[in-house]
Amino acid sequence: MSTRKTYRELADLWGISLSAAKQRVRRYDWFRQTANDGSVTVVVPDDSPHSPFNSTSKNQEKSEENELLKQALETIDRLQERSDQRIKELTDSLLEERAKSSSLSVRLEKAEAALGGYIRSQSQSGVRIRSKPTFSSLIKRLLKP
Repeated sequence: MSTRKTYRELADLWGISLSAAKQRVRRYDWFRQTANDGSVTVVVPDDSPHSPFNSTSKNQEKSEENELLKQALETIDRLQERSDQRIKELTDSLLEERAKSSSLSVRLEKAEAALGGYIRSQSQSGVRIRSKPTFSSLIKRLLKP
């Protein structure tokens, strides 16, 4: 079965310009008939995949595309949630490490000051130390709470 349409009707159905509709009809090699008044009608086969009336395949394709897009968006949303959670975990960890670092910096400054004072007091008193204490032993003594 086939349907007869003018170029203008085909252009409107396809949503394209008149010249583009004429080009499509030539490309698909559909039969064209010129009437005595000069108007041209095109015989559009109903079973053609290019027919503007064959919308079931187009609707199927669009629904498949929509389903794929939904799945892609759901995957993106899940990945975004995981990324946000990981960012929060890393931020919390960073803040904890910064707090530890700050605490250790304060303790180190105290230890350096105490060590400097100990060395100055020993050199000023003129006491000769037979065996010099190691740095680690001094730090351990100074850092005792």
